Amino acid sequence: MERAALLSNELPRRSSPSPQSRWEARTALAPERRLAFLQTVKEERPRVLQELGLEGKGELPVLDERKVERHSIRRALVAHGLLSFRRRIIPLQKKFASSPESVGERWLG
Repeated sequence: MERAALLSNELPRRSSPSPQSRWEARTALAPERRLAFLQTVKEERPRVLQELGLEGKGELPVLDERKVERHSIRRALVAHGLLSFRRRIIPLQKKFASSPESVGERWLG
């Protein structure tokens, strides 16, 4: 199984480079940008705590702490242009794109 995962990272996709080649082609983050990113994560933490209703609760359980960190990091990534979201339309497969009447006919004979 592990061999298959390694192989899938080495093989190119249809219209894009392989994940391994994309990883190797990445640019290093400058120390200034890294510090700015860490500062943004630190600034987002109180906002996330407040939004999740965890502000002022002292030491958090591990799962809540991880949730706060995930949200803070995600927001910092977006703020620094390192993460973006695209809306994508996924068309229905032909077998699911039929009308309700034809579905009934198929099952009722």
